[in-house]
Amino acid sequence: MIAAGKLDRRVQLQAPTVSAGTLGGVAASWATAATVWAQVRALSGRETAIAQQVHSQSTLAVTVRYRADVRTDWRVILDDGRVARIVWIDVIGRKEGLTLICEAVDV
Repeated sequence: MIAAGKLDRRVQLQAPTVSAGTLGGVAASWATAATVWAQVRALSGRETAIAQQVHSQSTLAVTVRYRADVRTDWRVILDDGRVARIVWIDVIGRKEGLTLICEAVDV
């Protein structure tokens, strides 16, 4: 069981949605599937220079209680407003929780 004290940050899990546009096309957007408590840890980070601008990229481990609906095409909105794309999902124990390995990119 994940101790409640370790889950100290509020994050949003968002799923992609597609809706019909007014001119017959499609519009992609994001819908919040859940707002949950999480533990967020930085695994690695780097800065790169692209087109004379500095971009930072970090890999994060976001631990949440178990949910069966989370997929790798979802994203996480962190409590500081950063957006992180879910790359890999690891189930903790016997469905006690999930560790979401995410890439956060600040532009």
